[in-house]
Amino acid sequence: MSNPNENDKPDNNQGDPGLNEQNNSASQNAPPSDSADQKNKKGKQENPTIEEHKKNLNISAPVFAAVMQSKGWASGKRVPEASFKKAVEDFLNAPMDGVYPTVEEHQRNLKLDGPTLEAVVKAKGWRINSRVSETALIEAVKEHKAKGGK
Repeated sequence: MSNPNENDKPDNNQGDPGLNEQNNSASQNAPPSDSADQKNKKGKQENPTIEEHKKNLNISAPVFAAVMQSKGWASGKRVPEASFKKAVEDFLNAPMDGVYPTVEEHQRNLKLDGPTLEAVVKAKGWRINSRVSETALIEAVKEHKAKGGK
């Protein structure tokens, strides 16, 4: 003979309706999963790939390939836009033979006075025969003058 209370028990597949309501409300009130938040944070923090920079800045294929080679970058490398722009600018402004003039040669071309040049060379740890770009030397002179040097 069957127990009359057995029919009152809920089916195991359906579960107790009161428990289902509690479970549903608990899952609705739960904070979003961390993995979704982490993906969003990563997406905002990731820099574009160098290929995306190439496309956005209209960099030609030969220049792009040369910059990749000179920087040792592989396809898919992610860098900030400022770093990519600087790498392209540095490549485009580099001397054709790859050799910069010496500080002494710059002094003659730029007509820099001796004391200023000596102070800049000392501050930068260069020598008079160090090979540096004109831009680096000019920036160093500006920096020296901004600090009160003559």
